[in-house]
Amino acid sequence: MATSARVKELVAQGDMLFTKRQPLLSVWQTMAENFYPNRADFTTSHTLSDEFGGHLQTGRPLLAQRDLANALSSMLRPRGKPWFWARTHDEDINNDAASREWLDLHSDQMRRLMYAPHSQFVRAAKQGDNDFACFGQCVIQPSLNADLTGLLYRNWHLRDVVWCENSELRIDVVHRNWKLEAREMIRLFPKTVHSAVTRLVEKHPYQEIKCRHIVIPADNYDYGEGKKTNKVKFPFVSIVIDVENENILEEVPQKRLGYVIPRWVTVAGSQYAYSPSTVIALPDARMLQAMSLTLLESGQKAVDPPLKATSDAIVGGVNWYAGGVTWIDKEYDEKMGAALEPLLPPAGSALGWGEHQITKIEQLITEAFFLNKIALPPQDVGREMTAFETKQRIEEYIRGALPLFEPIETDYNGALCEETFHILMESGAFGSPQDMLANMPQPLQGHD
Repeated sequence: MATSARVKELVAQGDMLFTKRQPLLSVWQTMAENFYPNRADFTTSHTLSDEFGGHLQTGRPLLAQRDLANALSSMLRPRGKPWFWARTHDEDINNDAASREWLDLHSDQMRRLMYAPHSQFVRAAKQGDNDFACFGQCVIQPSLNADLTGLLYRNWHLRDVVWCENSELRIDVVHRNWKLEAREMIRLFPKTVHSAVTRLVEKHPYQEIKCRHIVIPADNYDYGEGKKTNKVKFPFVSIVIDVENENILEEVPQKRLGYVIPRWVTVAGSQYAYSPSTVIALPDARMLQAMSLTLLESGQKAVDPPLKATSDAIVGGVNWYAGGVTWIDKEYDEKMGAALEPLLPPAGSALGWGEHQITKIEQLITEAFFLNKIALPPQDVGREMTAFETKQRIEEYIRGALPLFEPIETDYNGALCEETFHILMESGAFGSPQDMLANMPQPLQGHD
């Protein structure tokens, strides 16, 4: 197939996936506006002067989402502590002294590379945690940096990425829109960049060019005449396309998908997940915003009430400020009512009821975001707990927190670590394949 026709076909396939996913953007936009306004640019665009949460009356729903996202990293990826170890699926091998020493040595080396200053791991994971807490999924791409001297982690906006599942419910197709500056395109793809970009960079080096990164199964891709690859060893192909100039910038086989897309709760028939926290808390968040506005208006009326004034009885207007004096016509005797009085009765009792309701709604939002589950159950004040009671408290905590942390440990942390380990091993960070095989204990050889 000719290059131009292949590009158009690939872009058309991705456009179809983006069109099919379009209705979901409005749902994500609503959730972001109520819980994560920094990310509320699914259907609109942010500007540098945006206040993000300026449309909200209270920040309590935002605090709940932030606290859950922070809990994911602090409890599952504590900085300064080992939170992962390389292991096999065979416990007998894991308990072998030589095998465990080899695995722990490479785990420590991998940890140092992940937290290297230029890897951007903390930044990508923090952004991913917020996406996961608010939308139930995130997209992180672990890879080597452009100089092949270290790791690079990037979190991509859900708006720009679509994916598909195969019959085994595993993601095997990813299309990602990517705006790349002309100067960066020349730096990353100097041999394949289009001549139009070369001319553009001389006057407009920072102009963004619409690109797309595509990862599809190798069985579904035609490399063209004279190009072959081992589709068993490399089951995927990665393609970077300059969409504006219909030019293929990169076309390489790869062993894995290259993206880590953890999903919290999935719905049958859809490859996209959702966050149970925001689904449950969204009605309460909307009600809380409405009630906060109502109470704010009621409070303003209580301290600065609307006034009822008698026509022609007021001289010179109403001076409703501290120390102000309002003059009344001396001939007005107030037999028909006061010349100046509040229009509405005090709203003190209504304010108290509203505050009570707001407290209840805030508690419901806290429960929706598992914030009451990620802390140990309260201890009785004034007495020490027995060992049995302490064990019961911990077991109760585990039962409450398990639905939250279980999918994250396997699909999020586990997938990130596995992808990172493969990247480092294939790039020679642990030594050449020959040296690794020579130094690897016999029980480990042939195991994942």
